[in-house]
Amino acid sequence: MASGHLALGVVLLAGCIRFAGGCVLMRGTICTNGQLANAKLAGIDLHWADLSNSNLAGADLSGANLEGIVLINANLEGANLSNANLFSADLRNANLKNAIVTGANLRSSDMQNAVTTGANLQDANLEQAIMPDGKMNP
Repeated sequence: MASGHLALGVVLLAGCIRFAGGCVLMRGTICTNGQLANAKLAGIDLHWADLSNSNLAGADLSGANLEGIVLINANLEGANLSNANLFSADLRNANLKNAIVTGANLRSSDMQNAVTTGANLQDANLEQAIMPDGKMNP
């Protein structure tokens, strides 16, 4: 029986990234207060994950699938989110200062009170996104 449990654990962790702090990153994971500064996460699939209050400063999330991710109060200063899918992401109070968000899909995301000073949002899809001032982008 024990080997069956081990096999299930291996299957559940397939494709995950484990960090020194014990955080396992995968779809739907909950990793609040994660210390992921400068992490190389290009192309990762973290849709519906919760990384609230996490430090992702300088992280490379280019091309990542972050659909529905919760990044409330997250520090994404200087992070690379180019071409990432942030459809319906919760970025309330997130720090996106100097982040690279070119070509990202932010459609229907909530960016209320997010800091976007110096962020490059060129070619980003902001349709129906709630902007930092709390107003919906048409």
